Amino acid sequence: MHDEVIYKPGTPGLSDIHLDAGSLYVGPAPELRARRWSYTLTARSLKGLTRVAREATCTLSALSWSELDRAEMAFDADVAAKRPGILVDRGWSCRALVVKSDPSEIRPKLVQTSLTVVLLDGVWRRPTTTAFNPTQIPAAQWLDLPFDFPMDLGPSRLGAQISNPSLTPARIRLVVYGPAVNPYIMIGGNRYQVDVPVPAGGYLTVDGVARTIELTSADGDRMDCFAQGRRGSGLHGGEYIFQPIPAGSSEISWPSSFGFDLTVYEERGEPPWI
Repeated sequence: MHDEVIYKPGTPGLSDIHLDAGSLYVGPAPELRARRWSYTLTARSLKGLTRVAREATCTLSALSWSELDRAEMAFDADVAAKRPGILVDRGWSCRALVVKSDPSEIRPKLVQTSLTVVLLDGVWRRPTTTAFNPTQIPAAQWLDLPFDFPMDLGPSRLGAQISNPSLTPARIRLVVYGPAVNPYIMIGGNRYQVDVPVPAGGYLTVDGVARTIELTSADGDRMDCFAQGRRGSGLHGGEYIFQPIPAGSSEISWPSSFGFDLTVYEERGEPPWI
């Protein structure tokens, strides 16, 4: 059913914990693959539908005490520092913290312990990133008209498409590479714009999952630009910086002067079974 479950610690400098390889084995871990909505019952319907953080338990079998120690130390470091790790299953991921370990069997060459994992996102996500480059048309091919008109021609906007393969709207992440002034990108009927200059060698990151907007300069300095992101009238208003893109294909257009990366985050309540 699955290839490998990996825990990527949030604490810097710690290596990945492979929970289905070598001396550690978590097995099918059914509760990690459960799908669950939070809601409130009304007279004839539901309200407040959302996916919230939840606990899941799984049994970890360890053939090496030293490897189990390394894993437990990483789990504790993340919890103590409040730095969630990333639980990965075949490309799908969820922020997680391992908050409890209850050993049930201890032998010289085998330890079995029940791990309590808090899945913080309530969903599993799989990112797919596509690069969109600025125009590569040489200036000599479009600047001069054959007549002496008081203007020149040039491509104003580039066009492309992006696909969201899921059946529900997907959150996105945009990375705009400078130089660009007040960059905007049209996806479907929504305009994603941040009113800030992006310097050459720098880049602007708009993260629809974390809901952050950050400008990184060429020398690595970072600046919070959350307030500069346009929000219009809010969700579905046509100019909302964190608008998810709809299922299926969407048209994209943007000024030809800059390039950007677009990451689409598919979301599922549990990792896929196939």
